[in-house]
Amino acid sequence: MKISGKIEATSVIKEYQGQLQTGFKINNKWYNIQGTEEQLSEMKKTIIKKGNEIEFDADNNMVKDIKLISESSNTSHTKNWQEDIVNFETLLDEAYKNGLTRIQTEKIEIDLE
Repeated sequence: MKISGKIEATSVIKEYQGQLQTGFKINNKWYNIQGTEEQLSEMKKTIIKKGNEIEFDADNNMVKDIKLISESSNTSHTKNWQEDIVNFETLLDEAYKNGLTRIQTEKIEIDLE
């Protein structure tokens, strides 16, 4: 399925089920892409950046082919890194909007029930 849009958020490179992957959010949905550490690092430097517009094929939320349509006009290496961090207030607000009552991360678990 061909999908296009502006990247709203990105995730770090991490290992999941023996595969290195990173993710990005478009239209309130997360997608993952697998590869070597070098491939993923290069993609995060050039394509998978917040604000970039991309087009890709996805199968079950896994990215098969990715293409940069346009680079974000405010993407810069001197940008304040704190602007890209999702804080818990934002995370909880998003969860509440989507009807979620439980959030679990690698470091913390919050149960709203």
